[in-house]
Amino acid sequence: MTRVYRSLSLPARLAIIFVVAAVFMVAAVLIALADGVGPTFSSFSPAPGSEATVYSSGWFTVSFAATDPDSINGSSVQVKLNGKSASSSNIRVSYREIGHWEFYYDWYWVVDGYDYTQATISADFSGVLSLPDRNTVWVSIADQQNNTSTTEWTFNYDKAPVISNLAPANGSTVTTLMPTISAKVTDNGTID
Repeated sequence: MTRVYRSLSLPARLAIIFVVAAVFMVAAVLIALADGVGPTFSSFSPAPGSEATVYSSGWFTVSFAATDPDSINGSSVQVKLNGKSASSSNIRVSYREIGHWEFYYDWYWVVDGYDYTQATISADFSGVLSLPDRNTVWVSIADQQNNTSTTEWTFNYDKAPVISNLAPANGSTVTTLMPTISAKVTDNGTID
């Protein structure tokens, strides 16, 4: 190998040196771009410490945003509400659209592609008709380099007030001009 190299002209030797140096420089840049850190989180819903309501449909949705320069690995997402995992079919990962507006009788958005470094994730939990007063959401997500991040946040469940001990009782007949009217109202928070 050394004889072959020595038999080359000086410009050919310099070209080989530059090519090898360029390969090492490109490798160094690629290694530097892989940050070794998992995705960062933002835009939590329900917001940490907030009051949330469960609707009569029995579905409850949590969502958050994730960003990472190494691209989000959508298949790595895990979401738990009070320790119960959302099924993978109920987790949606929406990457930021890259596009432009065009006019053809009206303005419309044309999607040119997706920015895989930014995603909004939402998870639906079915069969949730009620929640405890305090709730914890735990999430885990990785980037394309398998750097994983986890976080959790808590929110409160805003239950509807419970009305009991009605007087006079529902459906009863009042025979006095000034009956005593009362009810007991309980709530897990402040009654407005």
